[in-house]
Amino acid sequence: LEELWAFNEEEVARAIAESAIPVISAVGHETDFTIADFVADLRAPTPTAAAELAVPHIEDVRQHLSHLGLRLKQAARRSLAVQQERLLRAQQAGVMRRPKQALEQRRIALARWNDRLMNQSRSLASRKEKQLAALTARLKDQSPVQQVKIARNRLRSSDR
Repeated sequence: LEELWAFNEEEVARAIAESAIPVISAVGHETDFTIADFVADLRAPTPTAAAELAVPHIEDVRQHLSHLGLRLKQAARRSLAVQQERLLRAQQAGVMRRPKQALEQRRIALARWNDRLMNQSRSLASRKEKQLAALTARLKDQSPVQQVKIARNRLRSSDR
């Protein structure tokens, strides 16, 4: 418990309590408790559990993106069905002189939209993965353990 004593200091407890950024305390292991645990926004039994609480699981993000992709495909299919219905009505009414050419133009337009959708989906997934990596790095940099290490190094260098 001696190596965890820094987390019982009033200055650390106040900094955690006053932090605008939510703090997850995960000092030590399941049986270790410090004052920091009681003033933090959330306590996790281990540092690994804290990371799991703070960062969404990549599989959940992928599943969400997959669900969005499915919804986009369904919307595209509905739009295509509406356009096919319009084309059919125009053909039956004898309004169009070249229905096959019009249909081919619609197919080309749909292919372009599909390409755009796929590119945007990939771009979104890439942005979300980068965002997740940045948040993970930020969480690591902002952890009380890291802050104490930095403070300890500053104290040691000022003592020299």
